[in-house]
Amino acid sequence: MPSGGCFVDVGSNRGPFACLAGRAVGDQGTVVAVEPNRTLWRPLLMNLERHVGGRFLFVPAAIAEGPGWMSLVVDSTAHTGGGHLAVGSESGAPGTEVPVRPVETAIAPFIPEDSPELRIKIDVEGAELIVLRSLAGILERPECRGVLVEICPEYLDRFGGSREEIYAFMDECGFDPRLDRDEADEILRRDTVYDQWFQRRD
Repeated sequence: MPSGGCFVDVGSNRGPFACLAGRAVGDQGTVVAVEPNRTLWRPLLMNLERHVGGRFLFVPAAIAEGPGWMSLVVDSTAHTGGGHLAVGSESGAPGTEVPVRPVETAIAPFIPEDSPELRIKIDVEGAELIVLRSLAGILERPECRGVLVEICPEYLDRFGGSREEIYAFMDECGFDPRLDRDEADEILRRDTVYDQWFQRRD
């Protein structure tokens, strides 16, 4: 990322991507870290303060098209800090109520209009399509050059989505995937998840 750029990290966990991006964008850059899991807030903030030299915004909420509250089910068996928003039959599962905020108030006002480049990372345990759709207005901005999306077919199905829908949506927004279908399928034969980089078409 260029110096002075902006990085939006939706599903920051402890902030490894946000911290790396913060070093890249430097003192004039901006990092927006979104994480609804309160067990991660302290280590995330400590890492941001330690590694991000420029401006950073911490958003302690989930992101969707409208405001409200949802239950966050924490799954410690998935990975450190693993958790997902409860949906359908999980709505009565033990969890923690977390705020849900729309992009228009939680993220968009804090992306500098003069940023030379904007990149986004989304890792929200199956709600990636929901977040992408809520980011539609930001994805239209010409400085938005790339989006990294974690894709897990099993988790996407939990929210009624699919990787095909993600690919179709990103294509409509003018982004092409770096991994082709065969490469992605090969990864899924070894693992249940992969990261797909979508680059804006010039």
